[in-house]
Amino acid sequence: MRKKIVKIDLNNKVYGGRVYENQVIDLLKDTFEFKRVFLIKYRTKVLNIPRILFLYIKYRFFYRGSLFLTNQTTWFAGRYSRNIVVVHHLDSSFSYGTSSFYQIFCEKALYRNKNRFTRVVTVADCWRKMLEKDGFKNITVIYNSFNTNLYHFSENEKERFKRQYGFKNKPLIYLGNCLKKKGVIETYNSLKDIDAYFVTSGNKDVELPIPNLMLPFEEYRLLLAASDIVITMSLFKEGWNRVVHEAVLCGTPVIGSGKGGMEELLVMSGQTICTSFEDLPHHVNRLLKNRSIPDSHSLMKFDLRYFKKCWETVLL
Repeated sequence: MRKKIVKIDLNNKVYGGRVYENQVIDLLKDTFEFKRVFLIKYRTKVLNIPRILFLYIKYRFFYRGSLFLTNQTTWFAGRYSRNIVVVHHLDSSFSYGTSSFYQIFCEKALYRNKNRFTRVVTVADCWRKMLEKDGFKNITVIYNSFNTNLYHFSENEKERFKRQYGFKNKPLIYLGNCLKKKGVIETYNSLKDIDAYFVTSGNKDVELPIPNLMLPFEEYRLLLAASDIVITMSLFKEGWNRVVHEAVLCGTPVIGSGKGGMEELLVMSGQTICTSFEDLPHHVNRLLKNRSIPDSHSLMKFDLRYFKKCWETVLL
């Protein structure tokens, strides 16, 4: 009989942290019985209040099984349950309105309930160090991991991608997700005089005079592989940074701000840390001139076998 684990999420939206968590469930669904509980079920938010209150009382005060919690559901840590929480990052500085309020609330709940967590999982060592300093115990670092076989592309495939999207005869520079907190405005403004194609991707909250591509997963990976440089100048403290990790697996050099867990990732993979937008053109011109290919060997160990083994140990 498989062990039952209840995973509590705020909603069913998919983002970097949720991709990580979904991967846990997908890899271990034959070992454990996962039950997904989404706090927000109805589009009209006020209709969710009775549901959330019922679920809170049920899992907080009466449930005696295993709970799988996240940054957004730390306040559900049960009195009698086995509570496992994954902490991706703790930085609400570039969130606004109700999102900022909720993130602050959840961070306070994380600290208030720190003695209730059977295991705390972080995605980078800087978060482990911070939480240990603040009195947390039983912390495990489990890094973001990938199917590394999916990131190898031929030169013909890369050239096909460039032709398809009109990126011909000039360097292609990927600026990451088109979000204000990712630093894309400052990045573009500092580099716009360089003779290159600039591109962003994904859902956006800012407008830039460059293409923003909405791509399926394989084409997104091809974008990383076909780019001459990937730039991730995030303004907030990243948990890790999946774009950086994937770009290195593709053999594409990366320049990043190094905020939060991204610093460990950039150092581990021998990539460029740039702490000032004023210095960004220098680093870009240097990489365009040298055309160096990063050594992805240091990240190859973070494959699905590693990820599955680590999480199986935590959840047993």
